[in-house]
Amino acid sequence: LNAYYELGNNINASDTATWNNKKGFEPIGGETNFNGSIDGQNNIINNISIDTTDNDVGLISALGSHGQITNITLKQANISGQSGVGGIVGTNYGGSIKNSKVTGRILGWGSLGGLIGENEGGNSVESETSVTVIGSGRNVGGLIGRSINGEIKRSDTSGSVEGGEYVGGLIGSSQDIIITAYSKATVN
Repeated sequence: LNAYYELGNNINASDTATWNNKKGFEPIGGETNFNGSIDGQNNIINNISIDTTDNDVGLISALGSHGQITNITLKQANISGQSGVGGIVGTNYGGSIKNSKVTGRILGWGSLGGLIGENEGGNSVESETSVTVIGSGRNVGGLIGRSINGEIKRSDTSGSVEGGEYVGGLIGSSQDIIITAYSKATVN
């Protein structure tokens, strides 16, 4: 969980829908923060599926302060969990995510985002999403559900976002520095 990884090819992850008694892909890290680095080298992971009632759900469950994610795309992702649910990272504890993209659907209760569910001091978020995000609770956003003391720049969203309260096209609830970021997402 502290090493450097590169994605060498596109990955068809359609089979993940049947893994783990149909709970799908098990997020990288589980209950431990990922403090390594993943460079997707602009490759695409198609049709990844995660269907659980856990917290901290995404390609990576929790990203630590030394974690770095760059140049990765999740296409047609189908991810659901309880709270802290995002396409790339469930909860970000100060890591950086750059030049990454997510399309697909994110479902759960609260702190849901197309890219990150919960962002606590994320050093730098520079990415884009085109997603449907549906939450029944609070803090639901097209990019990030809830973000505190982070820096969001050069990011954009499209698609649709629906939630109970604190719902936004870009971020549901934020106490961040936001620079050159915008949303074209429909919000309910």
